[in-house]
Formats: sequence, C-alpha cells, structure tokens
Amino acid sequence: MQENALLLMLKTLREKEEVILYNNLLDIPQQYVQEVLEYLADEYNREKIDYPYPAPPFDKYAAQWGMYVTYFATQLILYREHKSKDLDILFTQFQNRITAESVLSADICLRFIPQIIYELNLIDIEDPLKKKLENILHIWHYSGLEYTSLDSENLDFSVITSDPCLLQLYVDRIIRFKNKSVACHPAIIHHIKSSLGLYHQDFWKDLKL
Repeated sequence: MQENALLLMLKTLREKEEVILYNNLLDIPQQYVQEVLEYLADEYNREKIDYPYPAPPFDKYAAQWGMYVTYFATQLILYREHKSKDLDILFTQFQNRITAESVLSADICLRFIPQIIYELNLIDIEDPLKKKLENILHIWHYSGLEYTSLDSENLDFSVITSDPCLLQLYVDRIIRFKNKSVACHPAIIHHIKSSLGLYHQDFWKDLKL
C-alpha cells in the first residue's frame, strides 16, 4: 500500500516543526485518516502524562477536525492554486460542542497554525487564507497564544476556565509565549498572578500586574 503522506507530514511537523508535503493531496483516503487518528491519540496520551491535573479524555472528532485544518493550511500555503471561494469548503466549522476535551485534542495539530500564518505573511499578507486561519484561532485560542495578533478583548474563556487541567495549561502557555494582551485579560489575569507568585519579575519582567 502507498505510504501515508498525511501521517508523514504530521509526524515531521510535530517532531521537527517542518512542513514536507509529498504531493498535492486534498482528497484524503479514509485509511490515511484512521492511521493518523491512532497516531494523534498516542501523542495525546504521551503528552497528558505531564499535565498538571487529570487530563480530559481524547476527543477523536476534534483531533480529526484539527488535523484537517492544519493539513489543508499547509497544502494551500505551498500550492498557491486556491481561490477564496474554496476556503469555506475546505475549512468547515467544528460541528460538536467545544469542550476542554476538544480544545486539547484539536491542539495536537492546531498549535502549528500561528507559525503557518507567520509564513503566509511572508508570501502574501493579503491572502484570504490568513483571515480564515485567524478566525479559527479566535475560537480555538489555546492554540493561538503564540500568535501576537490574537484579538484578546473578544475571546471567550468559558471553556478554558471550566476545567482545571486546561486552565493551568492555558496559563502556562501564556507565560511561555509572553502573550501580554491575553495575560492581562480580566478573565485570566488573577490566574497569571497566582502562577507567577511573588517572583513574577524574575519570570516576566515587562509584565505589569
């Protein structure tokens, strides 16, 4: 059987943070998808060992949706043949309720979207794909904390604060990427204060709490 190009791409992206596409493939065979979901589940189970609280269960539907978003984004950034009308067909909305499980499971792939947008800015800052990806990060903002242009004022934190594991991971990622605008949001700032403690100047000198 032909080697699973989708799986090879995602493994390279996750392990080396590089994008290697083996062909221009938008119609993905189902057997490829199932193999990738098994890989993503394994990756989730491996990562959750280091989570600060008991991890929410793996959501394969969210992981699959995040995989499609990330894969199609990398395809379209390298194969410059898409039209604006094609984006709504490729990037469909997540059909289930967004939960802590879905946020963490989709993030296995969605965490690379900020870097994809940065690369897209170097190619064509007016590409409608950029706006499409920014809209996705606005909803799935745990995966977008690396993106400095994230619109922090209008973010919904209800899912983030509903689960202690996701909340602490969210706070840790804010601190890691020094996302000042999100850190100072009224819904999250007291959690940042609690995590940084009395020595916040040692970890984040230019953050004014």
